[in-house]
Amino acid sequence: MTNAWMIRAGRGGIYSEDFEKGFAAVGWSQLGDLSQYSSSERLRDEYIKIYGNDKPAATASALAMIHKFRDQIAASDYIVSYNQLPIRCRPRRVSLPAGYYR
Repeated sequence: MTNAWMIRAGRGGIYSEDFEKGFAAVGWSQLGDLSQYSSSERLRDEYIKIYGNDKPAATASALAMIHKFRDQIAASDYIVSYNQLPIRCRPRRVSLPAGYYR
């Protein structure tokens, strides 16, 4: 089944050029390579260590987005983003093999 995922280009569109080249990216760069976390618990612990947990709902939301990016987007899925001026949707096919994060 093909899905579509909305991934924004970051504050100020910092990832726009990556999207144009066929790559998708998410923030939280201080976590480093997401494949180093062997479990959701390890990822959560490191996230809290780096970013804190002042707002548990925001932490849960961020971790859900990171998990989807790393583990659920498949090669047959589309990434949808937009250009702020003018606003328009840009479907992009992910070029990574299913289940592969890099």
